[in-house]
Amino acid sequence: MSKNSSSYVVDKLTAIAVKYNRDVDVAPKIIEKGQGLVAQEILNIAKDHNIPIVQNEEVAQILKRCEIDSFIPVEAYFLIAQILSKIFSYKKDEYH
Repeated sequence: MSKNSSSYVVDKLTAIAVKYNRDVDVAPKIIEKGQGLVAQEILNIAKDHNIPIVQNEEVAQILKRCEIDSFIPVEAYFLIAQILSKIFSYKKDEYH
């Protein structure tokens, strides 16, 4: 299982990139976000690098209010933990 994980949460034309390195970060961090054409470019980069894309309107509504380079707010911890758990599980199964 990778110690460093990135994922993208999509809400219609909004995309938020979240990165988490459990050895360095105290919580997942928002590394990029955008709407419209910027959101599409974020998604294209994620696809090009085989980074998981997760569509979750509830998470997107919370995270789009946050600043880039900020840690996710406490109110999103449980939801992001569920997403990262699925991603880690998927990656683990992929390597076995």
